[in-house]
Amino acid sequence: EVWLLGSAEAPFLYDLSWGGVVSCGCYYSNGSCENTYPNCPGLSDQGLNFGAGFYNDHHFHYSYHIYAATAVAYFDNDWGRDNFEKILMLVRDIANPSLEDPY
Repeated sequence: EVWLLGSAEAPFLYDLSWGGVVSCGCYYSNGSCENTYPNCPGLSDQGLNFGAGFYNDHHFHYSYHIYAATAVAYFDNDWGRDNFEKILMLVRDIANPSLEDPY
């Protein structure tokens, strides 16, 4: 849920250049992030977060978030309704069915 609410130490960001969701990235030291947004090493270090800032394997990595969200929504319908658009954002990043979608 920290990624959906934007409170993660390495939050998701919307990439205006390519129109997708990327990870800010985090250099960990002693159990916490050394950097905070807008200092996002995931956008310049191809090896960080398995290259998520460079659109590597989003379908694989984001599917964990999507699957977990569907499991929670199945048991907590209110949570699912409250977070539907945020989960859809991840789905649209990896499998957008519309060529007309501006995002």
